[in-house]
Amino acid sequence: MAERNRRALIVWALLFFTGTLLSFPLLDYFGRPELGLPILFSIAVLAVVIKVYSELYRQLWFWLTMLALAILHVPLILYCPWKPVWFPASAIFILCLPDVALMIWIITLVQRNIGTRAVGPE
Repeated sequence: MAERNRRALIVWALLFFTGTLLSFPLLDYFGRPELGLPILFSIAVLAVVIKVYSELYRQLWFWLTMLALAILHVPLILYCPWKPVWFPASAIFILCLPDVALMIWIITLVQRNIGTRAVGPE
């Protein structure tokens, strides 16, 4: 089972890397190359939260909540002024922590209100 989980993690990492790698030329084509890193970090934060709640993969409400959280990131990315300047990784990490904490709080709130029911035959 551990080998299967490891293989799945590698597949997800390759998909993440390929998707973000393809987004940079696309953003450059549309004249917004400064959005590359904010999109990358937003996807990474969403991926971390999805991994934290891996036991909820089979719950529809979880994926609808993740979709809503991803949609809420779009205006943040599009309408905040992003300048193409270098930031240290530690500063970016510190800026991503409140985002992760807020998403975990929202998922916990939704989970408490909707509840997690067993999926499939018991």
